[in-house]
Amino acid sequence: MKVQSRKKVSFSWKDADSIAEHVRKMDGLGDSRREQYATLILLAAASGLRCSELLALRVNDLDFAANTIIVDEASDQRTSGKVGECKNDAAYRTVLLMDAEGRKAMKCLQTFPSWELCGHQCPCLSV
Repeated sequence: MKVQSRKKVSFSWKDADSIAEHVRKMDGLGDSRREQYATLILLAAASGLRCSELLALRVNDLDFAANTIIVDEASDQRTSGKVGECKNDAAYRTVLLMDAEGRKAMKCLQTFPSWELCGHQCPCLSV
């Protein structure tokens, strides 16, 4: 099926923060899962990372002292989500999150217990 048009949708930080707060109040998700999803929304909004880049984050990609995220891998939907190389050279980068929104997202990410940080993916995505 061919998509005739796609309407671009943009959210402000205020919108993303509101969505994250709504997720934190949702019934049907456990406390841990609600916080993970809310943090993922904030991180996506603050960093501008693509979904495939967010899904490929590892703990060693996060530098809380410098408020940076290293993007050096991506999840590829064509290979059932396997993590591998980024699609092009421009995708390899370090994202600096020094504005208020970025610091908030990193602070939320940092609140996860260390045992949740030892998995393959970043704590906002690990089970």
